[in-house]
Amino acid sequence: MGGKGSGPSSTYTPELGAEICRRLASGESLRSICRDEGMPDESTVREWGRSIADFYPQYARAREDQMSSWGEEVLLIADDPSGDFNRDRLRVDTRKWLMSKIAPKVWGDRTVITGADDGPVRVESQDASALATALLGVLAKAGAEPKKEE
Repeated sequence: MGGKGSGPSSTYTPELGAEICRRLASGESLRSICRDEGMPDESTVREWGRSIADFYPQYARAREDQMSSWGEEVLLIADDPSGDFNRDRLRVDTRKWLMSKIAPKVWGDRTVITGADDGPVRVESQDASALATALLGVLAKAGAEPKKEE
């Protein structure tokens, strides 16, 4: 099933993939794109990204460009003195949060865990399991055993 339209929206074509990626790169959300006539469901596009080898690099690059576009929007919103400041803050914070979740290596907060003898351990992922693994590594190097919950 497609967006609001009917048509061959769940069948991948290079042209349809390119159109979706062009719109993503310009800052449009996937949800907004997929609401249009003749467009596939969001889940279909995500599946294409996982299963169609030619589409994946184009889709990944479009997502990176989308984050840059949103970054530019953040600057425009923040620099506009004529708006509603509370709403503008919400708009900026929402974009920053989404950017940090979609592309944490570029837009997320960096986490540094200190305590290892050979210097800080840098965790590049916002993934909780990566953080836990890094913490266990620091504890192991320090000769400490993690406390088990009872």
